Amino acid sequence: MYEDLKTLKKFIVKTQKFDGLLNRSLSNKRIFFTPKEHKYLEKFYENIYFLKTITKELNDELYQELHSVLSETNLESRMRDLTVYCKSYPTELDGILSEPMLFKNVASSLIKFIAYLKMMAKTYQEISEKEQQDELLSPTNINKQIILEHVEESMKLIKNDNSIPQDEKEKIVYIHETIIKEVKKDKTLWSKVIGLFHILGTACTLYVSTPIIYDELNIAYNGIISGYNPSDKQIEKLFDPISIPKYKLEEQNDTIININRTET
Repeated sequence: MYEDLKTLKKFIVKTQKFDGLLNRSLSNKRIFFTPKEHKYLEKFYENIYFLKTITKELNDELYQELHSVLSETNLESRMRDLTVYCKSYPTELDGILSEPMLFKNVASSLIKFIAYLKMMAKTYQEISEKEQQDELLSPTNINKQIILEHVEESMKLIKNDNSIPQDEKEKIVYIHETIIKEVKKDKTLWSKVIGLFHILGTACTLYVSTPIIYDELNIAYNGIISGYNPSDKQIEKLFDPISIPKYKLEEQNDTIININRTET
């Protein structure tokens, strides 16, 4: 992907230079063509094929946008006309501009095309950087089946725990379901899963007091974390069982405050 990005950026630079030359020729009403420009024209359709190939693999929206830009600007046919004209001058081309419309047509088409190329390069860069980051952060030796078993068991216990308020139970179950859905994907975003576990940890601390639920979630969580650092055998506890959920403590505190106020 990195090599494709370098090729794309080189093509953008060459296209901008070619566009600049066309506009100078139009301004001065003279043609200034060198072997470099001839080579650009010769390689143009090869580069268009390259663009179509990488956008098709990369992102369907980019691919469709490329076809839209080429269709709206008629760039390919206009470049073909210009190429045919310039073949009459195989080496240097320096003289009065006898076919200004050929140059004007291509120059007007290149405005939108260059804007598209810049947008594509930016998107490609972002995707490339994300893939490199994912490769660096991608955990190894994670047994998805074990993770799923413990998360599913935790969810089952949550559903059967009548001490959890129904509204909060539904939210906690939903977080479990989201984790399960992500883990089951072919390309799991483990950073997303870890973030969901932290959200789940906060929710459980507020409403869950059953120790076995915390045990199930800790085993699942550490099964992921150990994938980032297999040599680290220390068990990290994200979930700590509590004797009384925080919302119960808050209710008790409110009661104590009310009693104190009454006595006063």
